[in-house]
Amino acid sequence: VMWAAFVKIPKLTSLQNLTDISYGIYIYHWCVLQLLFMWMPKLSVVMLLILALPITLILASLSWHFIEKPMLTRKKSLATALRFGRKKRAYDPKAVLLD
Repeated sequence: VMWAAFVKIPKLTSLQNLTDISYGIYIYHWCVLQLLFMWMPKLSVVMLLILALPITLILASLSWHFIEKPMLTRKKSLATALRFGRKKRAYDPKAVLLD
C-alpha cells in the first residue's frame, strides 16, 4: 500500500491535477447506495455499484466545487466571524500544565 501511495508513474501524474472529490465520495456513497437499494431492492450488487458510481461521483464533484472549495477559500474570514469579535487568546504558560 505504501509503495502504491508514493510510486511515481509518469503516465498517471495528470491525475494529480484533478479536483479532490475523495471526501465527497466518502460522504455520499453510503447514502446513494442505500437509496438505490431502497428504490430497487432486487438489484444485484454489481448493478447497484454500476448505478451508484456515476451518481456518487457527480454529487462529490458538485460538493467539491460548490461547497468545499468555496469554504476553504473563506476559511480564515469564517474563523474570524465565528469568534464574534473576540480576540484570539494569548498563550499563557502558567495556565498550561506540563509534566
